[in-house]
Amino acid sequence: MLPCDLPTVLSRAENLNIPVIGALLRFNQSILVHRHDAESRRKTVMEMKRRVLENGRWPQVLVFPEGTCGNKSALLRFKPGAFIAGAPVQPVLIRYHTKPDVTSWTWKGPGMFKVLWLTLSQLYTDVEVEFLPVYVPNQAEKDNPTVYANNVQKYMARALGVPATTYEFEGSQPVNVTGHLKLPLEPVIWNVHKLLKKEGFNPKPVEDYRDICEKEGWKVGLKKMASLLSMPVTSGLECMFQHYDQDKDGIIDFREVVLGLAVRDGKLTTEELLDLAFKLFDAEGHGRMTEDVFAAVLRSLLGLTSIDVSRLLREVCEDGLVEVSQDDFRKFALSHPDYRKLFITYMRPPGGQSTERVRRQNGCVQDGQRHEAFSSKNHYINGVAPSSNHTRE
Repeated sequence: MLPCDLPTVLSRAENLNIPVIGALLRFNQSILVHRHDAESRRKTVMEMKRRVLENGRWPQVLVFPEGTCGNKSALLRFKPGAFIAGAPVQPVLIRYHTKPDVTSWTWKGPGMFKVLWLTLSQLYTDVEVEFLPVYVPNQAEKDNPTVYANNVQKYMARALGVPATTYEFEGSQPVNVTGHLKLPLEPVIWNVHKLLKKEGFNPKPVEDYRDICEKEGWKVGLKKMASLLSMPVTSGLECMFQHYDQDKDGIIDFREVVLGLAVRDGKLTTEELLDLAFKLFDAEGHGRMTEDVFAAVLRSLLGLTSIDVSRLLREVCEDGLVEVSQDDFRKFALSHPDYRKLFITYMRPPGGQSTERVRRQNGCVQDGQRHEAFSSKNHYINGVAPSSNHTRE
């Protein structure tokens, strides 16, 4: 048993190697997790559940349910592991009021040691700790830890006066959880396009590429792609080729490049991009796409390196077939309650020329919101400790 009433802490195992902190974690009998090991995450959840439900033999468990540091612009999605026990939780908010902000430590920006140095250089750090009323779950929340986690997140967000986002951390990178998909903060291919722009790439109209390739064929190698794009073989062009070369056989489908360029250009609305996708990939006019073609279209539209569409396909194909019709695809992209936002906001480049048209037609959120929860501004660290009546023995 622990010699004091301090709560035990859920922490990543790497923290054991930090001087002083590692010793304190061992003294505290903390629950340690290797975040990149699925089995370790499973065992951690089970150990936390065991301690919480042992009728007070263990102190409370202190959990930071976001799994990282954010800032005061938004509250990141809570991980459900802390809520599997179905026990009441004690939400705790910690606010940093020090100006200028020297305490923010996010995935981008100053590193841990710079933040520590800046914090120690201040005369004092103004911190406010608020304990909210204990949150007691209803039966639906006990049965579904994800629902429980989401409701506590919204409860704490309201107290903070900030939005509760769907973004969370996967490993060391922020992701957007949408239905069955976990997507990067922004499409991966965008960084490649930024590099190409620095290298002087000026794309032609989409129709020009389409006319050329309908005569010469869509399957191209690196040198042919460079020729079609009127560019020398640069590092940016090689990065783009590797992004689309899924099979690593030195051949890509140039239609994916064309569709990706059309998305990044930002001139077409979502409806126009969906129509363009079908024109490119359904050249014979069948009106349907196979699973492989559907995956290629989504990779191009959303700028992903890979995507598993097997589960997604079942939600798109209302007629039970394994092929996607143009009507099914449009209905899925423009009306699906979960995935609609991917096509309306996620794939829209910030500042694109069609942004205002898309916003007026679909009521989408502002472009900059996808970054607000991760920038190095003032941040909140939010702790949730599963509450249990405990006594020392």
